[in-house]
Parts: sequence; C-alpha cells; structure tokens
Amino acid sequence: MRVLPFVIKRPKRGFPVFVPVLLLLVLAGITYVGWPEPRNGLQFSRDAVRGQLTNVIESQLAAFRADDYARAYTFAAAGIREQFLLADFEAMVKQGYPLIAESVSATFGIAFDNGREALVVVSFHGRDKRVFRYNYMLLRERDGWKVNGVFVAKPGEPVI
Repeated sequence: MRVLPFVIKRPKRGFPVFVPVLLLLVLAGITYVGWPEPRNGLQFSRDAVRGQLTNVIESQLAAFRADDYARAYTFAAAGIREQFLLADFEAMVKQGYPLIAESVSATFGIAFDNGREALVVVSFHGRDKRVFRYNYMLLRERDGWKVNGVFVAKPGEPVI
C-alpha cells in the first residue's frame, strides 16, 4: 500500500485562503470587545446640561465681541484664572485665539459631559465667511460650568 504525502495546494488566483479567515477573526473581535467608549466617561449631554454649557460659551463669546475681557474672564475656570491674570488672559485670547475673539457667530454642535467635565463642539463663523471648528472643554465648579480650555478640532478627527 502506497501512502501519499499530504500537500496543501494554494489557489492560483483570487484571495489567499487566510484573508477571509483573518477578516472573520477581526469582525468577531470587534463584536466581542465592542466599540471604544467615550473617554472620561463622557456621555451625550441632556438638553438641560447642554443648555447650561452653551449658555456659558455664548456669554463668554458675547463678552469677547463687546471687548469686555473682564466679563469674559468670569467664565474661565479657576485653573485658567490662576494661570493668567486678566491682562494676560486678554492677550492670550487675542493672540492665541483671534478667530474666536473676532468671530461673527457660533453654532453649537454635539455636547458630552460626565457631571464634572464637558466637551462641546463649536463652529465659529468669521467675518470672511469661513467656518472653524473648536472643541470647548468645561469644568463644573461651585458656581456652575466654566471654560477650562479650547482646542482646534482637526478635520476628520473624532470628536472625543
């Protein structure tokens, strides 16, 4: 009796056999692990909280547009006020965030919070009609929500 050796023949054309298997394993892994959760436990903000967040940002923007930096300063978080005196805060905003300080209007997008921290996506409309998107970070302090930082939202970047 003659024994033939076991030989695996590769297909001559098309996908290698391992590609569908690899794809199946990746999909199974995503199903098992799930999609990533938002950082810091942030969840979609309820309407009442979203209203509080956007009110703080709108109030600070109105102060910027009125060139009332003393009022705008009151909407900054304690950490920002500790880091910058009023004159330094004004210079920082005018030099570092001129698109915000000189914006004509703002549109509020999605808002997330965890009860202590929040993130709000804001689109600013400039005098030249261009639109710039920023992410506002806010902190809940004893007297309400305060702006803790702002950073440019890059195109195509996930919100959180």
